[in-house]
Amino acid sequence: MAKPFQRLRRFLSELRRRNVYRVAVTYAVVAFVVWQVANLLFPALGFPAWTIDFVIVLTLLGFPLALVLAWAFEMTPEGMRRTGEAEPVEEVEGPASGTRTGYRILVGLGLVGAAVAGGWYLTGGGSSTPEPIVPGVEELDASRVAVFPFAVRGGEELGHWGEGMVELLSRSLDGAGSLQAVDPNTLLSRVGNGGSGGLSPDSIRRTAARLGAGRYVRGSIYRLGDSLQLSATWYRVEGGPVGSAEVTAGGESEIHAMVDELARSAVADLARGEVGRRRLAAQTTSSVEALKAYLEGQEAFRAYNFQAAQDSFSRSLEADSSFALAHYRLSLATGWSGLDLRRGHRAARRAVELSGDLPEEVRTLLRANAAFISGEAVRAEKLYRTLLQSHPDHSEAWYMLGETLFHYNGLRGRPASEAREPFRRTIKLNPNSNMPLVHLVQLALLEDDRERADSLTSGLEARGLAPFIENAFRAVRANVLMSGPDSALVRGVRRGNPWGVGFAAYVLMAGGHHLQGVYDLHQLLAAPDRPEEARAAGVVRQASVLAAQGKLEAAREKVRRVAALDTAEYWMARARHALFPFRPERPSTEERTELREGLRGWNADEVPERLLPATFLSPRELYPAACLYYLGLLRASVADYTGAIQTAEELRAMDAPLLAPSGPADLARSIRAEVERRQGQREASLEELRRWEGRADGIILLTSPHSAARERFLRAELLAEQGEYEEALRWYGTLNGLDFAELPYLAPARRGEARALEELGRAEEAIEAYRRVIGLWQDADSILQPRVEEAREALARLTSDTTAASSSAGGTSPPR
Repeated sequence: MAKPFQRLRRFLSELRRRNVYRVAVTYAVVAFVVWQVANLLFPALGFPAWTIDFVIVLTLLGFPLALVLAWAFEMTPEGMRRTGEAEPVEEVEGPASGTRTGYRILVGLGLVGAAVAGGWYLTGGGSSTPEPIVPGVEELDASRVAVFPFAVRGGEELGHWGEGMVELLSRSLDGAGSLQAVDPNTLLSRVGNGGSGGLSPDSIRRTAARLGAGRYVRGSIYRLGDSLQLSATWYRVEGGPVGSAEVTAGGESEIHAMVDELARSAVADLARGEVGRRRLAAQTTSSVEALKAYLEGQEAFRAYNFQAAQDSFSRSLEADSSFALAHYRLSLATGWSGLDLRRGHRAARRAVELSGDLPEEVRTLLRANAAFISGEAVRAEKLYRTLLQSHPDHSEAWYMLGETLFHYNGLRGRPASEAREPFRRTIKLNPNSNMPLVHLVQLALLEDDRERADSLTSGLEARGLAPFIENAFRAVRANVLMSGPDSALVRGVRRGNPWGVGFAAYVLMAGGHHLQGVYDLHQLLAAPDRPEEARAAGVVRQASVLAAQGKLEAAREKVRRVAALDTAEYWMARARHALFPFRPERPSTEERTELREGLRGWNADEVPERLLPATFLSPRELYPAACLYYLGLLRASVADYTGAIQTAEELRAMDAPLLAPSGPADLARSIRAEVERRQGQREASLEELRRWEGRADGIILLTSPHSAARERFLRAELLAEQGEYEEALRWYGTLNGLDFAELPYLAPARRGEARALEELGRAEEAIEAYRRVIGLWQDADSILQPRVEEAREALARLTSDTTAASSSAGGTSPPR
């Protein structure tokens, strides 16, 4: 066995004697330098892109030739001659030999690495035509321009202009002649937090190509004493510059004119001719202070620091109250913070009013946002889809289309899963976007797809997620992928703010498969050291979880604890639980009387301003309509139909609140539908429910009654009673635990689904639905146990029938 190792040592010694190692290392270093020089100079000299590839391939092919020549020949004072054979030497063992062997191994590994890198490049890893990431863009378009962040030198105070130039110059170029700019949000997500400064010219070229841009812009901002200099060059992705421009002015106060001048030069070169003047100030603001604050807000928003973003956009509007884009971004920031939603609605409307000078695609985006925030789902969906037809790379439009489908589809009898593809498109365009990922996790939980949930929430430490999202994903992993809640996680959540705790529970509750974890998280909100309003929210949500498990008595007792914490939530929650339409028994006369008297005596107009976001508690302006709604349903429940209709008319006459434009009218329809249902007029009741408009802020839909969970359930029940099973299944399917108002309806909706599926002969689906009923209500109150037993009997019958059918057909295994 020793001889082969001796021969290997002699061979390695011979390589060293013949200087093969030295030639290999020298060649690799020189080749690397040649590649970098080619990357830097060839585009600037106008050489086509294939010349860089040619140089790389040529140097790779020359590598083995250099090694062969090093082995065969050596340089001597007399010139080149063949290398002679080595004199035999005695093998010497010891430290020096070991050091030389380690050196040889390192050099060998380096050579292997170089070979692998070259092979990767030659087999397509270094392809100059990378796969596009923009839907509908299959090849490079010379009229499509990607503006990369500008390098900033000469002053830290200029930092916000670096990334800001992506948006500012893109706005000036987009729509000028035939030009279309790559969406700034999409582009910034591809270059990361460090901007384009850390990317090589070739990486920038490839990024532009993946975005479908045939042209791209790079530039810099310099502080020269009291002056400011902007310089930019626009390049062909195929290789070489198209043109360049340099503008110098007195300082930041002239930034608008400087960007306009750059844009005019770029348009003249890229669009082959002069086009109409497109002033940046007309599209943004003439105030430099407003523009600076706006760009700071954009940076904060991209970092998911919504409060800082809200503050920056507010400062921008203080400097220029007519800045449409600042109003638009403020509406988004307030929506995400969940505080002062009225301000967000006003900002969205004001943005549309001030958008007259903006390009059509921007006006479309602003109109779509105003429709979304007001609950006009049909209009919002249409506008976002219209924008995406002309701008398929608009990551924000894809995301907001997904939000529209996710939050509003339930009110339209459509599945939330329709949002999956828009969210996937968003992440493909903008890998740094966190919120689409959150909703994809919720959809995975809804379908109890643990493998997908695992994939979406893995590797948290290295992903740079916003803290509240990372916290939510840790809750998912602890409760879904482990045996139960992780104590370290609970301790970490306890230190978090109420919004973070509530958000984690909101994500985890999707589908209702992990209700114990949802309950435990809300126990943190209900802890004695929390403010009373937070404790009330925690207890009310725990009551919803108990109701979802069929523990109606325990839920009722939970709600009674809220009376000393929050009067508004107490009366709303008590009425909601008393009026669950799936309860086998009616509330006692004493309870109904107490509720009616309590609601009539409670002054809903004097609810204090809410301190928590609307994702916890309904805003104060919604309580008067909700109070009348529950009074009307209570009157209908005791056959006081005249009083119920009078309450409905009182609701219909109310002024529509800003946050729920169709709220009072919709709730009036619900009361009339309840009266007609109790009088046996199913079709008339259905017609009232079909007239529901559902116009309310998407955040408001997380809380009852504006989520219409009760109305959706009754609509499905009425359809099933009339034999319209397919339509009934659509509406049952919308009750899946994506908001807290839906949780108590999980088991009743699955029970309705199972019975409808049986009628349609879809036995295997009915089996799964009955299993969900049993799983949710297995520990339910005794009054619900007959329904659980009914589900067990149906499950046993269907399983037996299906197994028998499978056996007669030659199968042997029962369905899952």
